[in-house]
Amino acid sequence: MREVSELLEDPEADEDEKARAMRKMLHDPFKDLDAFLSDGEMHELNELKSRPSENDPQMMAKLQALLGVATQRRIEAKIDELLDREDDILV
Repeated sequence: MREVSELLEDPEADEDEKARAMRKMLHDPFKDLDAFLSDGEMHELNELKSRPSENDPQMMAKLQALLGVATQRRIEAKIDELLDREDDILV
């Protein structure tokens, strides 16, 4: 995030570089969420992402809640994956 901010504030940075950095910052957190969110949740997330950025606190709260749900499910899936390994021994 800091690198993107520095790039955006750099007056000598190329506009294409700035655009790529913004896309990466906006889209990377949402990668692979469809595996951890329901169809309805993904629809809501996509609608929130498509709205103009108005710093609406209610919109940001919904967005953070969806990301929190996806993160929790991703962590639970990883734990389940680790527990399901037959060749591992839990101590």
